[in-house]
Amino acid sequence: MRASTAPFVLRRAGFAPRWDAARAVYTGCGVGGEVALTLEAPLQRAAEAVLMQAPGIAGAVVVLEAASGRVLVLAERGAAAAGWGSLALEPFPAASLFKVASAAVALEAGLRPASVIRYRGWRRERGPTTASRWLDVRGITLARALACSHNTAFARLTPSPVTAAGLRGCAARLGFGRQLPFDAAVGVSRADIDDDPRDLAEAAMGFGCVTISPLHAAAWFGAIADDGRRARPRLVSSGEVAGGGETRVLLAETARDLRQMLAETVHRGTARRAFRPLLGRLPAALAICGKTGSRTAWRGRPGISWFSAALIGAGPPLGLACLLLGDGLTRAPAAEVVARWMELCRPWTRDPGR
Repeated sequence: MRASTAPFVLRRAGFAPRWDAARAVYTGCGVGGEVALTLEAPLQRAAEAVLMQAPGIAGAVVVLEAASGRVLVLAERGAAAAGWGSLALEPFPAASLFKVASAAVALEAGLRPASVIRYRGWRRERGPTTASRWLDVRGITLARALACSHNTAFARLTPSPVTAAGLRGCAARLGFGRQLPFDAAVGVSRADIDDDPRDLAEAAMGFGCVTISPLHAAAWFGAIADDGRRARPRLVSSGEVAGGGETRVLLAETARDLRQMLAETVHRGTARRAFRPLLGRLPAALAICGKTGSRTAWRGRPGISWFSAALIGAGPPLGLACLLLGDGLTRAPAAEVVARWMELCRPWTRDPGR
């Protein structure tokens, strides 16, 4: 486990908050003893319950308040058995989550959600990336390409308007390449983006050397929920934390456009099956702006399923991330976990003043 000078220190076996019934708060092992945590009991318990029923060998759910950075849920299962100190704080391949960064670069370069991308081939193909474009007779909007995680369309965004320099710059603003400030040591998310056209296209699709932790993913989508402002995530409720407060990582207009496009993921995109039973029972004002990601087992490592989202419109905006590890993870199981969690705890009904 990495050494940390932060006031909260995770156990080697994984994150294990304890419920203090007398104080009605979760506590954790700090440098100076027990410290009160920001976790909210109904949300945390619901996440623990759905993870116990989730497929795969391990999983994690992180939920935070976008504006304050308060971590409301930090739940995980199977981390110790799989050999990780804390699944929620370790980086894993970002897969198609990184398409959101590619979409942000395209938007800041002048494209709109309704802009049409010309391509050839099929949605799940990883290419063609460098071939002549005169045979690109198919078309799809940027919004639809993000909602259905269209690999070939995102490859065709490179090398213009999604340039290597632009994608590296966006990744740096989002916090890739440096440790995320937090109350415990967090694994550094990576975004190794090469100038080679084929490598750039791979990165834009989410297949390059790009990794992210669930905590970082939740903070990223919290920034999308809060018009591009990312608050420092915090788990210790005393507020005695190192580091600064808000950081602008996206333009406000870009964040709003991303929310519009990501909402399509739940209604007509890769997460539609997971959320279809729930949508009719949600408050009309609530928007779930999410993105799925997946990667099959590779080099002896388990497969991955991601779902990260911004929840806005009913109560304080939230950022969340769910990661599942295992073989045979099909049909966006991480999105199904989040849908079950929302149905169980109804986060839009929480009292933010508690």
